[in-house]
Amino acid sequence: MESNDIIEHSRKFFSNLTILEREAINTLRNDKQLIIRPADKGGAIVLLDLMYYRGELLQQLSDSFVYEKLTSDPTSQFKLKLDLELEQAMTAGWINETCRNFLTTQFPKCPIIYTLPKVHKDPLTPPGRPIISARGSLFSNVALYLDSFLQPLCQRMRSYLADTSALLDILQRYDTLPTDTLFVTLDVRNLYTIIPLDEGVAACRQALMEGYKGVPPVEFLISLLHLVLTCNYFRFEQTFYLQKTGTAMGSNVAPSYANLYMDSFECNYILPKYTDNLLLYLRYIDDIFIIWRGDHIGVESFVASLNDLSTPVKFTLHYDKEAIDFLDVRIFRSPSGIGTTLYRKSTDRNTVLHAHSFHPPAVTRSIPYTQFLRVFRINTDLATASQQANDMRDRFIERGYNLEFLTMELEKAKANILGGRPKAKGTDTHTDRMVFVSNFIPASRDINATIKKNWSILQLDSNLPFTQMPPPMCAYRRGRSLRDMLMVTDLKPELPGTWLRTGKPGCYRCGNCKTCGCLITGATFAHPHNGKRYLIRYRLNCMSEYVIYCIMCPCGLFYIGKCITTFRIRMNNHRSVIRSALATGNSDSPLARHFVQQRHTLPMLRAMLIDHIPPLARGGDRSKSLLQREAQWIHRLDTIAPRGLNEMFSLSCFL
Repeated sequence: MESNDIIEHSRKFFSNLTILEREAINTLRNDKQLIIRPADKGGAIVLLDLMYYRGELLQQLSDSFVYEKLTSDPTSQFKLKLDLELEQAMTAGWINETCRNFLTTQFPKCPIIYTLPKVHKDPLTPPGRPIISARGSLFSNVALYLDSFLQPLCQRMRSYLADTSALLDILQRYDTLPTDTLFVTLDVRNLYTIIPLDEGVAACRQALMEGYKGVPPVEFLISLLHLVLTCNYFRFEQTFYLQKTGTAMGSNVAPSYANLYMDSFECNYILPKYTDNLLLYLRYIDDIFIIWRGDHIGVESFVASLNDLSTPVKFTLHYDKEAIDFLDVRIFRSPSGIGTTLYRKSTDRNTVLHAHSFHPPAVTRSIPYTQFLRVFRINTDLATASQQANDMRDRFIERGYNLEFLTMELEKAKANILGGRPKAKGTDTHTDRMVFVSNFIPASRDINATIKKNWSILQLDSNLPFTQMPPPMCAYRRGRSLRDMLMVTDLKPELPGTWLRTGKPGCYRCGNCKTCGCLITGATFAHPHNGKRYLIRYRLNCMSEYVIYCIMCPCGLFYIGKCITTFRIRMNNHRSVIRSALATGNSDSPLARHFVQQRHTLPMLRAMLIDHIPPLARGGDRSKSLLQREAQWIHRLDTIAPRGLNEMFSLSCFL
């Protein structure tokens, strides 16, 4: 089969990490006193002492106004509330079965809090920005669902700013500036955590009432939003907390929620009262840019009056008559009105994707051109743009890119600018064409070619939805990176320093059942084809649950299986099926059928426990994890027939 050829071909490729690099990674991962984090801004990698990291985060969690310590895991309690809300919506006809299934997470993971160090504020003792990792959690899909309704409303706000490209388009309209103007930026302090629940929900309700008409009704969406905000729980180490104010930074609905709250604040306190002074007013979530008509006394009085309001919204002010930095742009006064140039903070690091990083080649090839084009688009002065493009080229060279290739891409970007400053093109993400998403691996090109080659075969099956579809587009999700290997968000408790408490890892007999007689004991086992030995990482016996086991046939073939129940029960089932097959001469089980064909006897049955899925620390689908581990061992030990006794090899558990 072509799939087997692809798998065999992929084995010829090797890791892009050297042995020394792997040893260095393992050394860093095993240092439990070291915390590795990306900086909150600038792309730096920050190494923190565990005690400092814990102390700083615990100090934040001690704020009883924002956080409340819980006595137990509230997941089941909150899930009942969500299920009841969705059931009522189903009964009322507001959502269908497909929508309810999307909003229901059967095996939710517990959200985890961690912090990103703000080294731009203090490089030696950086404060941390709290982030809640909620992917796969109870409300992660609910937040996505709500954002699909709230995000379009954000785009209608008077002060809405989508990105840098939108900022540049707006600034180009100003051919001249009055002499009595100032450039002003405001930063809302800790916006995500200070939004009062009632005011935030009221702002979203008002926006929905004014800008949304349809099904489901507004009150159902508000009920879901209220659940997301009031059930905003997470765990740090072994303690559960509830965030009582604001929204979690990390929630999919957080930016829209914060945007709509700030829009309500602006409409009440800023836009109607300071119309004469606000020549331009733009906001990107919690960052505000203003062209202020008036002097510095007026703008200081303006911000002071806002900070004196009885609201939790407080601003940090920066202003200058000639130039100011906003987002990644330096905005300055020029003879032609407003000029712009690329702005890099002093704490910014060279975060360009390394040329040898294992990404699709098209991605690596496209990055230099897009970054050069970004430099030329942001700069209004061509000489400055050329200098910054050369600096950008040097940063690419530091990351392993070819100088000749970079020079060619730079000139191509520059040539596009000379004919007129091109605007960033919007991306039309709507397409009826199906997308095949996978991780990028060395065999990806062969897999894509095989799909296209055999697509007509799939179209012959009228039961599949592919009959009228062209071959799918192939796209790649982000693969595992050094960040995933080294950045641990869920701090685990210290394991005991000796194995005496939990027992030595390996496969052992329980000493009290029939399965003990067929169990091969030991701490290691050998690959059936190349003899490579593998360590068993857990202490397992006949009473273990959620295990991967290996049945070793007398003729040298292996069968890999799994069981959720105790291994004793699973082996009783195997013995029963084999006994029946030996009596009747046939069986649907590949293992039992092999015993019949090879004339093996039941006493020849030998097995060994080789792996285990312990209870998941954050929750989730333990059975799915067991299926994935079984598939990995089947592939690793090469036990698909005829080289083994496994016939079924499904990868659907990875989808």
